[in-house]
Amino acid sequence: MKIKLGYDADCLSCSTIAGQLVQVVGEEIEIVPLRSVRMQEWRREALGEDAPWAPTLVRLGEKGVEAWTGWRIASVLSRVLGPKKTWDVLGVLGSRALDGQPSRSTLGKISRSGFFKVGFGAIIGVGLLSKGATASAQSVNGMSGDVRPEQISDLHGRELIDAALKHLRSEDMENVVDPALLSMGNSRVGDAREAVPAMLKAGTAETGNVPPSSGEIEVFGKLIQHPGGQTETAIVLYQHEQKLFVHSQEFSSPMDDMASRVRRMHVEMDENDEPELKPVSLSVNGHIPTPVPESDLSTLAQDPCGGCGGEGPGSSKKGRIASQCNTSYTWSCIANLGGCAACTACGGWVACLSCAILSCTTLADSCCNGHSNICTYCMGQT
Repeated sequence: MKIKLGYDADCLSCSTIAGQLVQVVGEEIEIVPLRSVRMQEWRREALGEDAPWAPTLVRLGEKGVEAWTGWRIASVLSRVLGPKKTWDVLGVLGSRALDGQPSRSTLGKISRSGFFKVGFGAIIGVGLLSKGATASAQSVNGMSGDVRPEQISDLHGRELIDAALKHLRSEDMENVVDPALLSMGNSRVGDAREAVPAMLKAGTAETGNVPPSSGEIEVFGKLIQHPGGQTETAIVLYQHEQKLFVHSQEFSSPMDDMASRVRRMHVEMDENDEPELKPVSLSVNGHIPTPVPESDLSTLAQDPCGGCGGEGPGSSKKGRIASQCNTSYTWSCIANLGGCAACTACGGWVACLSCAILSCTTLADSCCNGHSNICTYCMGQT
């Protein structure tokens, strides 16, 4: 008996999804894109011509070809992988895919072959970042792992500081970062909110090699035009004394039901004096996600987080399953991706990490070495 798991390889983060799935299932199940000739034939034989465009589990055995789609893959998958790994697979695939809904972050006019040159060609691109040296990174076709470099622009001067101030006032930021922490804990919270703007300073290419002045909050920012038409404003805040690293994203219109996200991380140095970013807290769409309530896999046929339909606004059951990093992003992994073409001018490790996370988020996310499942609030949730 052979088991195959088909997934949608057309999304912007498909290389990350593929890597995470392989990490979870190991050699027990073969990961196959839904558009592959083999998977199309299996789906047609077992499910007919009108099979839902959703993750598909295929079993090849004495009974011929059997297949299940969407949430229904869970009960079969659990008998092969066990409950823990099955929940991990569901989290990596995500609710929108399991519900059979098209990704809102698909490539649009960019061809699939073009994307695979981006996603995988970038990883084998020539050029490594080295701490203390000018970064050099070229992808095979001059594109980053997410969007073309010409679609990414730096925020400078007043525009950068204004963007940082806007992000600092967001509900997501308030959920994960205490203003007193940003102000080094020297003020009462009320005073801290007033003190923070004066502490903001545009980061430089050498931030990391050259420590910031005491009390400063270094700011890096990008404006990103996504192929689907969304504009993303993204910033990184770095506070040296507190070892605080914050990544904040806001979108002009939702991408896969995400309008905003803030990730707070703690910087630690390993035994080789190389930085690691350890996730501390996360907020999405103005709410802190909750752990997935792991229900009975044998009866699972819909989103355990409640989905984004049927429940009224304010319901605690209204959400989507997702995967979040729960370990660390290591410098050695991000540095050796060598594929973020937008990050060719950084020198300090803070500047380089900031650039990679801001410009090539899906590539950088592939460096996380452990994930857990969460329920994120749907758009419109109150």
